[in-house]
Amino acid sequence: WPPMHNPIEDDAGRFCQAPGMPSLALGGADYPIEIIVTEDQVTIPMELHQQVRRIHLDRPAHPARPFPQRNGHSIGHWEGDTLVVDTVAIKAITFGSVPHSDQVRVVERIRAIDDGAALVNEVTIVDPVIYMQPVTVQQYYRAAPPGTRMLEYECTEGMWIEHQERRGIAAGLAISPDALE
Repeated sequence: WPPMHNPIEDDAGRFCQAPGMPSLALGGADYPIEIIVTEDQVTIPMELHQQVRRIHLDRPAHPARPFPQRNGHSIGHWEGDTLVVDTVAIKAITFGSVPHSDQVRVVERIRAIDDGAALVNEVTIVDPVIYMQPVTVQQYYRAAPPGTRMLEYECTEGMWIEHQERRGIAAGLAISPDALE
């Protein structure tokens, strides 16, 4: 693990890398999300890095050997009005705001509050390699005003503009044929 981890400087999002879980459950609340609930699955498209989470409601257990991914493998069930989500098979990421090993497990308890105008997600991170005990935090989501829509998330555009500026290319200027050689 990096001996001098800095959660700000080492944030993968600064380099247009999608954070994956558990960071995904803790960050990005200022970007719109949509929650689509069906009988078999909860699908959460997110504006931030255009990520999509799939929480399987039709499975009592994770596969014996789930394929490790940034967002892991999520199964969920309802306990009254609370969606309980268990996520495993999360790729180890030693950088970013929530460093974790490949042994991390994330349990979320998501429920509506304020007469449905908001959600609270109680996130518990268990990782025996990184943390001495489980870490539990809460993330809040407020319903967006009517008419709000998700936009395309273009992380690299600013980097491209800075690159062009460093090369002395201003927007709208023609490139000389000599520059292409």
